[in-house]
Amino acid sequence: MSSDNNQKKVRKNGVACTKCGSVMANNGMPSLISHANIHSNFNRYECGACGFSHKVVLNVRLHIDTEHNGESFIKFRDRLNEVERVVMKQLAHECFPAHINSPYSSQKDTIDTSPSTSNSNCTQLSTVPDANVSALLFDLT
Repeated sequence: MSSDNNQKKVRKNGVACTKCGSVMANNGMPSLISHANIHSNFNRYECGACGFSHKVVLNVRLHIDTEHNGESFIKFRDRLNEVERVVMKQLAHECFPAHINSPYSSQKDTIDTSPSTSNSNCTQLSTVPDANVSALLFDLT
């Protein structure tokens, strides 16, 4: 199959980023989250030898090849902590809302919208969000 046919197939079956318009092959959530990472301020990947970091994993791999002669024992690592992972998934949801759920909606906590006897205009959380989500929602960090 020619390159033009491959590009047409990706565009036909692809997913457009709402932030930049790039069309991505829908290879699953990891590839969409990886694309969303370019819209973040996180230098997510780090060289295991010297600490060089970049938001694109390929750039860290190229760094290892060029700066460390491609030594096979040198690995890169993903530097995101759990809170940053939630933020990254939310960013991916903003980029691809039809394909990635918000990390807040995927939690087991549910919103009860059934009418209550005390105040029918309010919604109530059935449980309280954990501390990490509260910190993200209310900038408590």
